[in-house]
Amino acid sequence: MKITVGVPSRDRPLELAASIFSLDKTKSGGHDVEYIVGHDHNDGRTAEAVSQLITLGLPVRSSFGPRPTGLGEIHNRLIGETEPDSAFLLWSDRLVAVDMQWDHGIAMTVLEFPTRLIWFDSHHLVGPGQPIMTPLWRKALGKEKPYPAVAPFWFDDTHAEEIDGFISGFPRVALRQKCAGPRTAKTTRCRDLRFWINVFSATRPDRIRQARNMARAMGIAPRDISDVMQYVTKRDEDFHARAGELMERYGMPGEPDESYLEAYRRAEGLLTELAA
Repeated sequence: MKITVGVPSRDRPLELAASIFSLDKTKSGGHDVEYIVGHDHNDGRTAEAVSQLITLGLPVRSSFGPRPTGLGEIHNRLIGETEPDSAFLLWSDRLVAVDMQWDHGIAMTVLEFPTRLIWFDSHHLVGPGQPIMTPLWRKALGKEKPYPAVAPFWFDDTHAEEIDGFISGFPRVALRQKCAGPRTAKTTRCRDLRFWINVFSATRPDRIRQARNMARAMGIAPRDISDVMQYVTKRDEDFHARAGELMERYGMPGEPDESYLEAYRRAEGLLTELAA
């Protein structure tokens, strides 16, 4: 099976190399695996790391563009550059693979659950880890973007998890294999979290619409989503209750850059449109 691993990275060449090496050393060798590194066009250290990995014989290629307002823009670009018949794993340079034959785990799970979003979880975290989109799932997206690319951080995995839930219900599907790596990085983009939670909640009807269209494309009968709605509404409430703690843990002092401010302005405009 073809498996494409998309790895967004910014100015973390050692972490990037360690992460990709961990994947390459623990794969089974029985599948066609490639790595695409998504980075900003002016990130010279990441570009150099990619060149060195290629020189060492790893199947790595580069995808670059302007610094985005939201990380989802890089995610969408990486998925868009993936072959239609390839499973797509969205990875992170903060992670390492620790369980052997993760690629075979993906292949077998994709064959068993071709219409589901699949998860490569972490030993360190509770809940969804890294999403895997099957070829059928990506085909069912049609002209829809995989991620809305509204928020400047987080929410993309939660967006995809909700759509999968609206299509097929819970529990979610996860690999037997797990990765390792706690979330420890801080960013000036982790701010105004209650605002971003409200944006995410307000855009839920669009996820429901998208889920219905994807279910139809995959030949799945519509389901009663009241159980999923109860779950995601409660999660919104819990997220709000923890907003201060999360900003304390992951927020970095300092002013946000212009890309964050542009994302905020764009999200304000979206909320105005939705309220009209």
